[in-house]
Amino acid sequence: MSRAARIGLALLLLGGVELCGWLGLWQWTRWHETRARETARRAALAAPPIVLGDTLAPLERVRGCVVEVRGVYDTTRVVLLTGATHDGAPGVELAMPLRVGGGAVLVERGWLPADDGVHADLANATPADTVTVRGLAEPMKRGAGDPPRPLAGAPGVLTARWLDADSLGARMPYRIAAWAVRELPAPDAPARPVRLPPTPLNPGMHLSYAIQWFVFAAACAVGAIALLRPLRRGRGT
Repeated sequence: MSRAARIGLALLLLGGVELCGWLGLWQWTRWHETRARETARRAALAAPPIVLGDTLAPLERVRGCVVEVRGVYDTTRVVLLTGATHDGAPGVELAMPLRVGGGAVLVERGWLPADDGVHADLANATPADTVTVRGLAEPMKRGAGDPPRPLAGAPGVLTARWLDADSLGARMPYRIAAWAVRELPAPDAPARPVRLPPTPLNPGMHLSYAIQWFVFAAACAVGAIALLRPLRRGRGT
């Protein structure tokens, strides 16, 4: 291999060291962040819930916390989050606005079966009485696109891929909170919709990727040294 080719390939490998090292550090940072988020969420699930009154609390007060909200569901408005699965079965996530004071908070009430991932049987799934909801408060997306669409033949039912505060707020006749409540499983909860516990975060995935990128960086460094070493020996002779 010519001297120029060796130098060029070595420079390319040194660029790989920088790129792979940066990616490894990024995944390392994500590992620490994900571990911190999972630790905070476990602590929140174990802590006593924040009991809210008849006003909509600001997001900063409830973000990532378990809350108890008391109100009445607006049964004339339903949002079905399409394409949800449970134990391999297709279905939807049922979300409804819970009227609280002069506004509402959207509650993700759980999973319902739907063969096509869109149309679900809502019978007995929309209670009209005053209820107390216990769940995890999570911020909704803002301006995420894919606006909700009316479900044909089902007045008041919207379909969406996720809850978006901007697009849903424009369709509601009252103010909605910037956060939603994911209802948690409870011994006295009805069988449908199925309340699912939060999916645990997986920080180990980021650690695995970080190690892989650091190994790639090391391999590039070894390759660059192997290419440049003969040139240094030749200079010394």
